[in-house]
Amino acid sequence: CIAEGKSCELDNEDQLAVQRPSKETAKGIQVPSLTDLAGTGVDGGSNAALEAAVNKVDDAAEEHPAADEAGAAPEQVTLTIGGTEAKTGSSVADAAGMPDAIVTETEVPDVIAVETGAPDAPESNAMARPGMQDHLQRCHHLELGHGWWSVRINPTVTLSAMVLIWAYVAVCILHPDYMLKAMNVAAFEWIPEVWTWFYIVSQNIWIAVLIFVMCVGKYGDLRLGRDDEPPQYSFVTWFSMLFSAGVAVGLFYYSVAEPVWHYKGEGGARWAHGNKGYGNDNEDATHALVVTWYHWGLHGWIPYSMMGAVLAIMAHRRGFPMTIRYVLWPLIGERCYGLIGDAIDILSVMTTIFGVSTSLGLGAMQVNQGLQRLDHGFYRGVNYNVPSDARFSEPTCGGTGQTCSEGKEPYGLQANVTTQIWIIVCITMVATLSVVSGMDRGIVNLSRFNFALGMALLLLVLFLGETYFCLDAIVQAFGYYLWYLFKLCFQTDTFERLGSSALGLGGAPDGKGGSDSWLSGWTIYYWGWWISWAPFCGTFLAKISKGRTLRQFILGTLIVPSAYSFVWFGIFGAEGIRMQRLAPARGVC
Repeated sequence: CIAEGKSCELDNEDQLAVQRPSKETAKGIQVPSLTDLAGTGVDGGSNAALEAAVNKVDDAAEEHPAADEAGAAPEQVTLTIGGTEAKTGSSVADAAGMPDAIVTETEVPDVIAVETGAPDAPESNAMARPGMQDHLQRCHHLELGHGWWSVRINPTVTLSAMVLIWAYVAVCILHPDYMLKAMNVAAFEWIPEVWTWFYIVSQNIWIAVLIFVMCVGKYGDLRLGRDDEPPQYSFVTWFSMLFSAGVAVGLFYYSVAEPVWHYKGEGGARWAHGNKGYGNDNEDATHALVVTWYHWGLHGWIPYSMMGAVLAIMAHRRGFPMTIRYVLWPLIGERCYGLIGDAIDILSVMTTIFGVSTSLGLGAMQVNQGLQRLDHGFYRGVNYNVPSDARFSEPTCGGTGQTCSEGKEPYGLQANVTTQIWIIVCITMVATLSVVSGMDRGIVNLSRFNFALGMALLLLVLFLGETYFCLDAIVQAFGYYLWYLFKLCFQTDTFERLGSSALGLGGAPDGKGGSDSWLSGWTIYYWGWWISWAPFCGTFLAKISKGRTLRQFILGTLIVPSAYSFVWFGIFGAEGIRMQRLAPARGVC
């Protein structure tokens, strides 16, 4: 565009290497203004340096004759700033040794050399920095088909992930008891014993880093894309998509169950007054809400936000493909293209599959139970749709883990594996249809519908239940959350995990305190679950966040979702605990 006398708007990542125009064309070159040249992101202090660079390119074009028409490769002008060549794929920022093209006059030397040489790319690509296709070409890849149905895969990642996942599934099918024992030992014994400190500390470090980045102007103002690029989606649409991708199933499944479980002290919760030896039920109720918020607040969302922020920077500002391997580019460089990068992607695929399987399984079980209750007409402990025939006196005996007594039969829909498989098939078909329909039609509209449905249910419970009681509970629990946050986020149950004093490991002689397995069954389980979703959900958040600043991204993926989770669990949890207290008095349970 310089050779044609047009004003050029260069992204702050664009290279300085340009195709040398012919002598005739060069005579008509109009050096664009700094605003036109720099586009966005280049500091005003670099005016002189950039204008001098353009003049040098102009002079070089005048001094060297163009390549003849016999097909000789035209030469390329390469600028050298501060002794570093800005070759193909480099940028103003790379040449100056500064990130994000924040170049100031004092940081760019006045001496700008111009060198000429043969180009490394065809004429049509002379102004292009290495893009996604260039990075993909350097990795192991296989191209299948052509035209609109062509597909490019990394056979190493795809085949390895498939083999490992299906091998794991096969072993679980063939030896379910042994695999269950092995997974329980790994998840609830080895990991809690060895890695509890790391799980707890790492979440806190990530939160501190992202809040610092959000608050510091030069980092928070960094745009995920071109500096003048607007957000791709409105805030409501954007939030509905990250809500649906990140927590939709978990919010519905645990909305009432987790606060009630904590209130009842299930699993030996350390704050339950029956375990600690003092306190009362009212304190237990507030602590139940606070601990639920801890699991679904800042510390829950931080893996998504951290992964998404780094991936968005690397993809939208650096031009890397949106895969997890390139998150580690600043640490391992070109090793991302080799086996180390493949191993990172294989691991991310496997963790995504297992994390999604957990959520899908929980969702299928919940849908199954809900459909069964609707089918049986269950209300306040009575199955109104079940016939009074004695054969159906145990209508749910066909469910998983249950057996029917002699002469008894299950009635209607049952909560069992067969039903749940069909539910998973239906959910998968709807999800596949949404993905095939495209981001702007399928996923966007399905996310909007899902979010609207959740909001309708939330407001229904709020306004049809004890409204002011729920609002009071949210305010009170928030105060407790702020007060206890540092205690909660560094709690490792150090002495509780020594177990009973009878084990001879130094357990509490008075027998008070929490269970040795509570932390592994709740907090450590949650952090592992959230982290397993980070590759998938972080990638999706990065994909839909192009054009937003880093501050907007952190607010939208960490602060706002946490606040929404507080309201959600505050309403459902408070109502659930209140109804749990009413149930025994009314003979429901």
